[in-house]
Amino acid sequence: MADTTDVLMTLIEQHWEDMRHVEEQREAITNMILVIDAATIGFIAQKGFGGSSFLLCLLLVLLGIYGIVATLKLYERHQLHQERLELWYVEVDRMHPNAKLLQVRQDAYRTNSLNFPRIYKVRLHRLWVGFNICIIVAGVVLFFVCIATVVASDKSGSTKPTPTSKPTSTPKPTTPPNHSIATTNRKNSKSPTSKSGR
Repeated sequence: MADTTDVLMTLIEQHWEDMRHVEEQREAITNMILVIDAATIGFIAQKGFGGSSFLLCLLLVLLGIYGIVATLKLYERHQLHQERLELWYVEVDRMHPNAKLLQVRQDAYRTNSLNFPRIYKVRLHRLWVGFNICIIVAGVVLFFVCIATVVASDKSGSTKPTPTSKPTSTPKPTTPPNHSIATTNRKNSKSPTSKSGR
């Protein structure tokens, strides 16, 4: 019986390590998505909301979807290890009834649910799914902001008044040279002539 107990405890310890590894993977993926999202949003804000930012908004949406799928998959792996642990706990409790292993676990769960009646019902993986949903919503909102910016710029460009040509000033009529000479001769002919024989 001692050998069987040692084997079960080794398996329990191994699955606890696997569950911790799942949590580390979830943490690493979430940090990666958070860093990429922050850099993408900062780049969009620096570059401006326009047609060139459409692909960046799509990247945010894809990262959010990937985060949801990864979170659900890791939660499925976590639950698999948890189910195996529960079965081995039952077996250890059957082999060592005086340890009251299952009763201690149930008492701990009951006490925790009484101390935190509201937050106890919230599943941790749902919080991470909600985080990735917020990333998807941010990508969709920025996408529509870019569309609105492009439409507004197109409307402002189409309604811009065309520059009108300045009115040309009409040149003043100039007196032809022959006319000025004739006027000068006419004035000279009207002037009194000097008396001769003086």
